[in-house]
Amino acid sequence: MKALNSLSQVEYPADSFEVIVAGTRDDEESKNTVEAESARSTLDIKYIGCSDRKRVRALNAACSAARGRILVFADDDCIFRKKWLEKFSEIFSREDNIGIVGGKDELERKNSAFDLALDITLNSFFGTGGLRSGAGPRAGKYYPKLWNMAILREVALSVSLKTDKGLVQVFNESLSVHEDVDLADRIEQSGRRIIYAPEVGVGHERDTTFRDFVRRNFTMARVCRKVGVHRLPHLALTTFALGGPALAIASFFVTPLRNVLLTCLGIYAAILLGVGINGFRRSGSLHVLAITTGLLVSLHLARGLGYLFPWHDTSSPDIS
Repeated sequence: MKALNSLSQVEYPADSFEVIVAGTRDDEESKNTVEAESARSTLDIKYIGCSDRKRVRALNAACSAARGRILVFADDDCIFRKKWLEKFSEIFSREDNIGIVGGKDELERKNSAFDLALDITLNSFFGTGGLRSGAGPRAGKYYPKLWNMAILREVALSVSLKTDKGLVQVFNESLSVHEDVDLADRIEQSGRRIIYAPEVGVGHERDTTFRDFVRRNFTMARVCRKVGVHRLPHLALTTFALGGPALAIASFFVTPLRNVLLTCLGIYAAILLGVGINGFRRSGSLHVLAITTGLLVSLHLARGLGYLFPWHDTSSPDIS
């Protein structure tokens, strides 16, 4: 509801964009909320009901229903800034050969220790390799994220996948996460540009628990293995997840390896402490420091172990 309310504050001609909310057909609460907001708003808002809860199918349904020249994507836990659409429009007007544009997200719930720790983890180099930003040092390629990205409709259609039944999929329905990364990779391979636009920001109230965070990172690593993106950082994390325990066991039998183990542990502890201290500086809370450390370790292990198991999903038709 906050997302829809904030959309009404966006300073852009109401007759120049439409709002499509995709969900399941049996989610009466969401459907009624959207219809109620549409009735009292000047915006063109519609609800698209899908047969199941798989997000990627909802995304494709929304793409099929959209009529605009530019497709803009966001999550339901986003808070939109007044100049959000205007800034996207400016970028598409001044840049050429655009494929996809990604913006940044800004933490909304700054009073939540977990949310603050999660934000610090996700935006630290040792958390995500700088890949959430198109600027600064990175451990791999930047790809826009669903919570704030825009694509020219003609570009999306030109790189769409075709099922064995002749259906068009902008997003690969065999994936459960990183469908945005897969799409951006196809767009880049077509010769179009990927643009990072930090001036296009949204507020983010992440609806995430620790368990969801670990499970999602494990699955993301599996999808990265299947799609073939971000290989180097994942290989490094797999080496860490498997090599650490192996080195610890070997050090019991080979004395010189104990010094190697202690050195590696010291370096890793320094990394954790550095990111944790950043959390403490921002919050003044040792609780945030502890949560940040736990999130970082769990992220490294989930990504490293998940990369060992490529993603397989036979629930969707074959695509070519």
